[in-house]
Amino acid sequence: NTRIGQVAQEAPGTEEPLIAIVLKADLERSALLDEETTATDPHRIADIHMRLADIDAHSAESRAATILAGLGFDDDAQRRPASSFSGGWRMRVALAAVLF
Repeated sequence: NTRIGQVAQEAPGTEEPLIAIVLKADLERSALLDEETTATDPHRIADIHMRLADIDAHSAESRAATILAGLGFDDDAQRRPASSFSGGWRMRVALAAVLF
């Protein structure tokens, strides 16, 4: 199984915490979590929960934090907004999102 990722040349400096930026990179997980809050069909809700379990969604935050830590962000830094970092550090966040 091969995955190809792309990192933008400039990483935006948003007010979102770094950990949230990395978590948003998993588009399937994000879409499932959004749908989970609005779904009303019990069968669809069960399917969503099953898929979330299949993709190990419950461990997403710890996996994202591990990647960020490996790129030099301690726990406090992971909770700070991206806008508080220089362009080079924001590029590391973009890389973490691709690795996630």
